[in-house]
Amino acid sequence: MTDSQGTTNLDDYSVIAFEGGDAATFLQGQLTCDIQKLEEKSGQITACCDHKGRMIATFWICLFNHTYYLLLPSNMVASTLAHLTKYAVFSKITLKDDSDHWKTYGLIGQSIIHNAKKIPDAVVMTFLNSKRPLAIMMRPASSTVDTNLVQDAWEYEAILAGFTHIYPDTRELFTPQMINLEKHGGVSFKKGCYVGQEV
Repeated sequence: MTDSQGTTNLDDYSVIAFEGGDAATFLQGQLTCDIQKLEEKSGQITACCDHKGRMIATFWICLFNHTYYLLLPSNMVASTLAHLTKYAVFSKITLKDDSDHWKTYGLIGQSIIHNAKKIPDAVVMTFLNSKRPLAIMMRPASSTVDTNLVQDAWEYEAILAGFTHIYPDTRELFTPQMINLEKHGGVSFKKGCYVGQEV
């Protein structure tokens, strides 16, 4: 295990924004986590599935300034937007690729994460069941953040933590339990139904 601590750019992450009066209700019925447990400037890992219970995408969801944001690999944005837009047409909700307004960073180390949480315009989400402190942070693209790690160091820690993303080649192949998403708090068994939950 590496002893690296610090911050790195996650340049291959993008952001989808959800706004509107029905955003929370819509996402509650689509995602595997319990949206009602999200608080301002908090977030967690989750997924959306097809009707067969196979994951369309995995991502971090966070709440900031009354807007929900999904952080996910950039090559998954188009297909995820297309999938969710099909279900959003009857809801009071707007969803869009908002990546130009945000930067995503990977954090390693307790003191690094603690200090990041004090930043007013930052949303910091920590990994569950990680062998050592590990987090992902979203900040406005106009912000300046000092980085001292290569992205590979953060990704190595994410692998050790057992975190798996869905990519185009693995889309619709796995259920959330097949990648242990529930061990990271990404699946709620008490919130009620979501698409694919019956499987």
